[in-house]
Amino acid sequence: SKPFSARVLVVDDDPFERTSLSNMIMALGHEVEQAEDGESALEKMGATPFDAIITDLVMPGMDGFELLRKLLDMGDPTPVVVLTGFGSIDKAVSIVHDYHAFWFLEKPAQAGTLSTLLERAVRFKSLVTETQRLKKQLRYRGVLEDLVGISASMRHVFSLIEQVAPTSARVLITGESGTGKERVA
Repeated sequence: SKPFSARVLVVDDDPFERTSLSNMIMALGHEVEQAEDGESALEKMGATPFDAIITDLVMPGMDGFELLRKLLDMGDPTPVVVLTGFGSIDKAVSIVHDYHAFWFLEKPAQAGTLSTLLERAVRFKSLVTETQRLKKQLRYRGVLEDLVGISASMRHVFSLIEQVAPTSARVLITGESGTGKERVA
């Protein structure tokens, strides 16, 4: 397979762990940024996109669990690999399931496992990004869920739906009988 380069964010409160993991990732040919907790990680993500995040779970301040929850709430597609020192595969798998993490990595990290995980995470993110792009393209071509229309009016309706759908705002939908108010709702 062809070589690839990813932008990776390493989140760990332990400077030694953070640096040694970052060095291993750089040795694999990737770019790395570091954060000492979840809050710092979110700030860095606001400034620049990452292909993958590797985070410890237990940290002072915003821990890895809270970071995963925040990313889930934001709908952020960046795959997150959680570092686990639990020694319990069951616990790690339940974290992957409950918090929608991409996968887990047992400490101390092995270069081979890390390399494979990063490659899969980057492939996963590109698939998610492509799916989102195709959905947008469909909407542009006049398809949104089971609504179809390419007129300027329908594109305006699609745009309004996209703006209000992610919010919890109340919306009044008006129109004549049979115009698709229920579909829009």
